[in-house]
Amino acid sequence: MTIPFEPTGAFCYAFARDVAMPAIKARPDVASGAPFGLVEIAALVISEHVSAEQQTVMVTRPKSEGEESVRSLLKSADSR
Repeated sequence: MTIPFEPTGAFCYAFARDVAMPAIKARPDVASGAPFGLVEIAALVISEHVSAEQQTVMVTRPKSEGEESVRSLLKSADSR
């Protein structure tokens, strides 16, 4: 992975923009123009680049109470 892992929202956004979306667009099933499931493909790409341990790290949300896992943040960033 070209972006060093950090358990932050900024990392998740940059990963989605610079790593995940280009990898998703380059997949043959996506490039063919046929219908595809973004959630399933995003999960595969995320798992290829971010370890299971890293995905479970909790991140404090800066503007609201609570925490969210890196995996959850990555999935929401991929769908934007």
